[in-house]
Amino acid sequence: MNDVVELPVVVVTDDAFGTRVRWYANVDEAQQPWLEHPLMVDAHGVITHLALHRVPPAVLAVANAAFETLRTDPGANLSHLATHRRVNELHSATELEPIGGGS
Repeated sequence: MNDVVELPVVVVTDDAFGTRVRWYANVDEAQQPWLEHPLMVDAHGVITHLALHRVPPAVLAVANAAFETLRTDPGANLSHLATHRRVNELHSATELEPIGGGS
């Protein structure tokens, strides 16, 4: 049985607290900020609301590397990780648009 959850939607945001990277299972989930995000990284660490064995190993490796970057530079530009961006950065509950080849 494979309990790994795919997390193909990645949104990178910058605010007064620094850069945050969030992984989601789909766009609909990412557009509902009241839901707990499956995986999030900021300068304080890697936070998951999934059992650790359910996070894809490649995603966890990227999340850990992002944390190491943000630990030394909380405002680091990690936009290269994003697959989607918020249409309106002022509102967290907005629609997303794909970046480049993202879907």
